[in-house]
Amino acid sequence: MNKILLVFCVMLSFFAVFEESDGSMARRHRSSFSSSTSSAIVRIHLKERILVDTTPVRIRGQRDYERIMRSRDFLKCKSNIDLENSRLMPEQIDSILQRCNPRVITTLKLGQNGLLKVPAIVRHFADLKELDISDNLINSAQISSVLKYLLHLKILNIGGNYLTTLPEDIANLSKLKKLYIFNNTISDIPENFRTLTSLEELYMYQNNFGSDMEKFENSLRVLEALPKLKALHLGENKITILPDLIGNLSHLHTLYLNNNQISVVPNTLLRIPNLQFLFLERNLIKNLSNWHLSDMVNPAPFRLEVRMWGNLVPEEKRTEVIRNFTTIASFRF
Repeated sequence: MNKILLVFCVMLSFFAVFEESDGSMARRHRSSFSSSTSSAIVRIHLKERILVDTTPVRIRGQRDYERIMRSRDFLKCKSNIDLENSRLMPEQIDSILQRCNPRVITTLKLGQNGLLKVPAIVRHFADLKELDISDNLINSAQISSVLKYLLHLKILNIGGNYLTTLPEDIANLSKLKKLYIFNNTISDIPENFRTLTSLEELYMYQNNFGSDMEKFENSLRVLEALPKLKALHLGENKITILPDLIGNLSHLHTLYLNNNQISVVPNTLLRIPNLQFLFLERNLIKNLSNWHLSDMVNPAPFRLEVRMWGNLVPEEKRTEVIRNFTTIASFRF
């Protein structure tokens, strides 16, 4: 009996030393990388009871890369990997991603790395919720080849790449809530995007949606079919004519039309019942004579804010507009 007790005590001491050593090693690794919180946020992966650390791991430069390479298991429990502007070679980025656990990773940021393609391993991160590959050199086909495997994405940032058209496989992302496609050369939204019924925010500024009126109108009809779309950013799109049907985007809360060449603003914008913020700065608007208070579907006081500085509306016209629309929360000329 005494021998059994002695063996038990020795084993207990061994595990205590191992746990202390493992804990100190984890602390050393955590101190090597910057985090958004002072302590790790831990959750349990329900499928396999894996302990998961959701604290963002930011990896920058050769020193961080070498530390990662020396520690084979450091990334195995990390769900949030930030390699934005990492200053690493594509093959080094691949090496880091190879050390991640595809069963736990949910957030991956690869922006500003000069990538010509999405690392192939990303397609194995099937539970990924957020992917940022913005400001690289990736074309539509390369992005589409990976997206077909990432059906749980809620946030996708593909802005600042070499996109003339949108990747078709985005249409399969039924859970997508935020989509960033800014700073490309896209001119239309394809019909199959009607399937994005969960989409709430769409940022497509700095594109070419104003280059073809027919394509622009078709794109607005597609967006009209999205029942949860609340925020739409169409700034810097070379838009000269704003179609009346833009007023059919009835679920919008925020609409950006700034930095275009719009001269006439259709009164249908006042018929969007949920609209609270309308950005029209730096266009070619001279007056709002076609706007009438009776056009407002819901003329509740202090609801809509309109920002119009940098246009051509003369001072006397500004005063007239403000006097006629006393129920609008604010006009900023």
